[in-house]
Amino acid sequence: DALVEDVVYGSRLAKKMESLAKSIHLGGWILVSFLFLSTILIIINTIRLTILARKEEIDIMHLIGAHQSFILGPFLVEGFCIGFLGSLVSIITLKFGYSILLAKVTVYMPFIPIVSENITLIFIYALIGIIGLFIGLFSSYISVQQLIKNAR
Repeated sequence: DALVEDVVYGSRLAKKMESLAKSIHLGGWILVSFLFLSTILIIINTIRLTILARKEEIDIMHLIGAHQSFILGPFLVEGFCIGFLGSLVSIITLKFGYSILLAKVTVYMPFIPIVSENITLIFIYALIGIIGLFIGLFSSYISVQQLIKNAR
């Protein structure tokens, strides 16, 4: 009557897989945090270099009585544009890379859960765009605040 002769419970393998998943998750968060911080520092330095390159123009504008927002506005717009372009490149790269990964994983490892719903992916892409804009504006704001402190 019994067709099953032996059952092997793979608890050791399951624990190793769980440990690997946790390590990958933690490594992903560390990588994202590092990239977030390095992006902010790169944009801050880019805006700072732009400010230094236009130092004479800024000084002249101060001397003729230009309002602070008139002087600093273009730098905030530049940070916004840098954030927008950076997030756009990220979204395009992620879209094509993820579609290739999705095709391979569903064929070779169908047991791994992968997000494939379009509405979820669009939400993720929009979130990346918003975060990119925020990083650009925040970084340029920090650089502009340093300029204001140095001008006083």
